[in-house]
Amino acid sequence: MKKAVLHVLLLSSLAAVHAAAAQSTHSSFDAATGTIVDSRWKSGMPLGGIGDGKIELMTDGSFGNFTHQHNWDRPYRWAKGAFAAIRAQEAGGAPVVRILRLQKGDEYTGIANVRHTRMQGWFPRAQIDYADDALPVNVRLEAFSPLIPHDIKNSSMPVAFLDYRVTNPTQKTVKASMLLSWPNLLGWGGRTDAKWDDIRGGRQTPAHAGALQGLRYTTAQSYADQRRNVLGEDFVGVRSDSGLAVSSCASWDAAAETPAFWSDFEKTGRVQGAAGSPEQSAGAVAAETTLKPGETRVFRFRVVWAMPQMITMQNRQVASKNTDASKTDVEAITDSDAGSRWDTGRAMQAGDNLVVALGQSVTPASITLDFGQAGTDYPHGLRIEVSSDAKTWKEVAVKTADEMKGASQTIALAPIAGKYLRLTNLGTDSFYWWSVFGMSVHTAGQTAPLKLAPDAVTAYKIKTTSLVVEDVGHYWRNWWSGAQGIAAYADKNEDTLLQQTKSWQDPVLKSSLPFWMKLKLINCAFPMFANTVLTKDGRFAVLESPIDMGGALGTMDQRMASHAFFTSFFPELDRAELELYAACQQPDGRITHFDGNIHEVIGRPDVGYGITDWPDLSSAWVMQAVKLYRWTGDASFLERMKPHITHAMDWLEKDGADDNLIPAGGSTYDYEQLPRGEFIYSASCYLGALRAASAISDPAQASAYDKHLGDVQKSVMTDLWNGTFFRKWRQPSTGKTVEDSFVANLAGDWLARLSGLPRTLDPKIIHQSVTQTIARHQKPFFPTPPMQVTPAGKLTTTSCYFLQHEPYLGCEAIYENYVDDGVETLKRVYDCAWELNHSPWDQSLAYDAPSGVQSGLATYMTCPTSWHVLSALAGTSLDLPGKRLYVSPRLMTTETEMHLPVFFSRFWGWLDYVPAQHRLALRVDRVFATDTARASLYHIAGEADAPDSAMTITSVAADGDAAPIALEAPFAVKEGATLDLSSLIDRLAPSSRSETVDFEVKAPAPTRPGLPSGDWVLSDNLHDSPELAASVGQTALDGDPTSRWTTLRPMLPGDQLTLDMRKVQRIARIVLDSAKSPGDYPRGYRLETSTDGAAWSEAARADAGQVSSAQQAGVLTIAITPTDARYVRITNEGADPGAFWSVHELMVYGE
Repeated sequence: MKKAVLHVLLLSSLAAVHAAAAQSTHSSFDAATGTIVDSRWKSGMPLGGIGDGKIELMTDGSFGNFTHQHNWDRPYRWAKGAFAAIRAQEAGGAPVVRILRLQKGDEYTGIANVRHTRMQGWFPRAQIDYADDALPVNVRLEAFSPLIPHDIKNSSMPVAFLDYRVTNPTQKTVKASMLLSWPNLLGWGGRTDAKWDDIRGGRQTPAHAGALQGLRYTTAQSYADQRRNVLGEDFVGVRSDSGLAVSSCASWDAAAETPAFWSDFEKTGRVQGAAGSPEQSAGAVAAETTLKPGETRVFRFRVVWAMPQMITMQNRQVASKNTDASKTDVEAITDSDAGSRWDTGRAMQAGDNLVVALGQSVTPASITLDFGQAGTDYPHGLRIEVSSDAKTWKEVAVKTADEMKGASQTIALAPIAGKYLRLTNLGTDSFYWWSVFGMSVHTAGQTAPLKLAPDAVTAYKIKTTSLVVEDVGHYWRNWWSGAQGIAAYADKNEDTLLQQTKSWQDPVLKSSLPFWMKLKLINCAFPMFANTVLTKDGRFAVLESPIDMGGALGTMDQRMASHAFFTSFFPELDRAELELYAACQQPDGRITHFDGNIHEVIGRPDVGYGITDWPDLSSAWVMQAVKLYRWTGDASFLERMKPHITHAMDWLEKDGADDNLIPAGGSTYDYEQLPRGEFIYSASCYLGALRAASAISDPAQASAYDKHLGDVQKSVMTDLWNGTFFRKWRQPSTGKTVEDSFVANLAGDWLARLSGLPRTLDPKIIHQSVTQTIARHQKPFFPTPPMQVTPAGKLTTTSCYFLQHEPYLGCEAIYENYVDDGVETLKRVYDCAWELNHSPWDQSLAYDAPSGVQSGLATYMTCPTSWHVLSALAGTSLDLPGKRLYVSPRLMTTETEMHLPVFFSRFWGWLDYVPAQHRLALRVDRVFATDTARASLYHIAGEADAPDSAMTITSVAADGDAAPIALEAPFAVKEGATLDLSSLIDRLAPSSRSETVDFEVKAPAPTRPGLPSGDWVLSDNLHDSPELAASVGQTALDGDPTSRWTTLRPMLPGDQLTLDMRKVQRIARIVLDSAKSPGDYPRGYRLETSTDGAAWSEAARADAGQVSSAQQAGVLTIAITPTDARYVRITNEGADPGAFWSVHELMVYGE
């Protein structure tokens, strides 16, 4: 169904649907204010520091998803013993005591929870208002952790500020006590395949840290291995301000039914002493005061974790002359089975060899080796020798790596007789194994190959393993030794740290952006705490997906989209990781997939999946390095990177030589494994890399890159452009193609334009491609545009790497002046995270298309990609070495003017664009010192001089293709200075507001059984947005049995579906088809009908047992007395903690 049509149907039908739904549910999210109401969402807002892990403040005031003990891929999900509590006693009244979190499942007995919560999150700040009719005070939590641009020291402190603001609104005095309880989790952690659950030996002792009074958390545990990662210390305390009486309970059992201190706290507002030998040790700190009528007091709690050791352990390949003999799988070499193979079982090493017993003395003439159809596991050079006794060897052939390249090779041998052959691999590869699927040996004058015994081959592999252990530590250890020092410093500087944290948020909040985008932008920066690693010696890396990727670091393919926040706010960290990748560059020039693994090593790529043949990695790294240079003017950085850029470009050119100049191999879109060939995404990235490399090269080299760019453009247009849109893939050697449209067909063009470089293809082709991509991927499918669509408009895969759509489709569309459609791309991601899945702080890379259901790779590194939209809307980029500013603002159709922050690496500005007043001006608001952390952050060998502190702009341009316009006088970039470009507005800004793609390409919907349903609307009471609820409902009306409507959580009584058939008609039977999810039928139901959506009549009812008997393999047929109805409402009446309620297809039949 077209989205425009859906809007019309919503207006006429969903008002009635949701008025009915409101009777059984309430909204948990107020989209107008970003407030989460009375609900605990799956993810909470992270508190922590860069490289320190995080604790999450859940949306109901509880705490969970702790990864602060190096347990990135094994979060401590819900911390029952971590909570705040309030005791308030009005003069003359009884005390009222509440835990400040909602009652959700497992909870302590004998206590009461607060009734209501309202939470707003603006990472890394959050505010929660607690309400309960029994409380005589108002309570608000204001929480934050410092995240301060260009200030890595203060942004890497492992600290959470928890300020509880208590107000007495009554006319009487109120005694108020606030308490913070915290468990001792030292010893708990590990990872998915190594679970460390021992929390015995925890101890809390009273301690002070500056003005803070509280508890120091330690453990008696001690280890000599990697379990040192879970040892350290915590500090939990409250500022002992004047008028506050502080008390603490040094030990209680968080696993007990009721907190041991609860009775004391309830009676007196204080806690004391210690209680026995706890199973799960915890402590509590309380502060008490008396509030006058109308008075507000702030109870300033601090939580600090100091886990000083971060141990990595890697079984590393090292040079050795020793070999291990093995007969494992060698029979696969001689068994004539093309599907079986022998392999090294690890990356090939020079010296790996095979010895073949020929059975008799013969004179081999040639040998044929099969390395597999992938053509990647060939030896990197091969020496073949003959021997009569397996001791003395004579060389009969030597081949280079290039000569061995391919799926199979036949090698002629010098005529020397012998009983044995030895085949020795001459090269080392950090990624590929040496594999042999088959071998045949021919002797002179014989047609048939020599018959070899099944055990004729013995494999000798070089011994390469050596355990390397390193304590990389944390960056904060350069200033503090433990938790109390951090706590004292942080508390003393709270106000400054908070104001500096808000410094990058306030410009966004006061901008002309729509509210949802402000909410999205600020909160999508959460990977700065959840995903980052920052060692004591300044190595910086990013976890791809902490839980799902097993510790993988860097992920260059995703970094292409994700780097926005680093480049703008922490260019020092951006530079450090780009240089780390330069150090990981392979001898052949390729840039690696990963720059380490958090469990194994940081700064080396020889980890699982770390080194691949993906060309997009090298292209992405080149483009990012050039962009950072242009945005910072850091000439010493470029000097260090230039040899690596040249080497990477050489590898790309060589890799593409066999595929019409387009580098082949895999890519970030690894949801499928295509053979080597021309992939439009990789081709686009390579075009962008050629643009970038040319921009920093001397004239002769730039000319060579430009010439090659022209040749690659011809290949792209000849092989991948079908006259209407870009086909996804083509294999030059066979002519095979994948004719589907692919969403990221202009990814490299987007990054080139973001960098202020020229377009990568003819502007008319780019515009048409963007038009077709929107029409084929975004317009027909809601909310999630699929990655791949057939020429007829049918999605090819439901797997969708949604986050990458934001820059590659959304921002690229904005650059092409499809502003409304480009912004809509980002809005869809927001809808899925906030309003559909209710989990914005652990967004995944993958979402189901088109339903938007969250899928794999949660807490994903690419979430901050949204920040690129500011550059796209403002049309801004920078070439500081060339002293040129690029600016070309673009308005949505709903806008008449624009007021936006512009965040460059070394200065921030404010852009005012008011066409009606013919005004275009950029005011400089902040200028930053150049790379103050340079000495303490990683950089490869070479000079690390700071760039020139003076910044000057002498020309402006609309984009990299436009002719530059010289300014009348150089503009010095200084705080408070304004560059007025109003006289150039007609040459810089587009002449019209947003264009809009007004058509779609979509395959006709399949015919469904039952009554015609083309305009029906199915909605539920689970989603806050009526539009999203109806969109999700369409998946049960689309004729596709593989798609489904689902509760996305275990079914609960009251879950409800409402169908609007658009007109009154006679119905007699309703079918809920969940055959693809056979256990997801309702556990009892009530079915009602209505002609107007207001008055309802029950038509059928069944309990869980009756439904279980009636359903057939997940298909439930409900027969009713024939009746006239327009609306059908089905309410689930039972719970099942192990099953969702799902409907793949809903059909209605007449008499």
